[in-house]
Amino acid sequence: MKQHALPLLALSLLLGACSSFRSPPPVAQRTVPPAVRTENKVTAFGEFPSYDPRGQYFKLYTQRREYEVGLKGRAVVDVIVNADGTVQDAVIFESSGDDDYDQMAIRLYKNSRYSLRLSPGDPAPYVVRKEFVTRRVVHTEGSRFLSDANKDTTPRPMGEGAKHWTDK
Repeated sequence: MKQHALPLLALSLLLGACSSFRSPPPVAQRTVPPAVRTENKVTAFGEFPSYDPRGQYFKLYTQRREYEVGLKGRAVVDVIVNADGTVQDAVIFESSGDDDYDQMAIRLYKNSRYSLRLSPGDPAPYVVRKEFVTRRVVHTEGSRFLSDANKDTTPRPMGEGAKHWTDK
């Protein structure tokens, strides 16, 4: 009997500890802050509802190496977003003055997703006005834009190895 007392005691303590554990609520039951409606915005496509963009973001699709090296500028893009966050269309609201740069910004946003999810009954599609700014692109690799600010500044002794892509 004494041989079984210790394992039984350990088992009862384990069961007692596990029964007091409360698992987090499932993802579907977690509360998401409601979308805050702002004024309508007039775009090239007409007037669309708009929501507060604070805390929201675009998941930009930059997996392809289609973005031109050397383009820099600033453009303002109106992005038409569906209720589920998929992008319906994008148009330049304020041009950078460079047509190639504007087209790159449009392609980038058209292939993206927006983080805001609307409740049933919220007006959609809606518009998000985003400023798109890049400095001189030094190198593109996979899903990263490496600009001058991200340039590798680690000094190398002179005459060692081949020229690095960050060398001018």
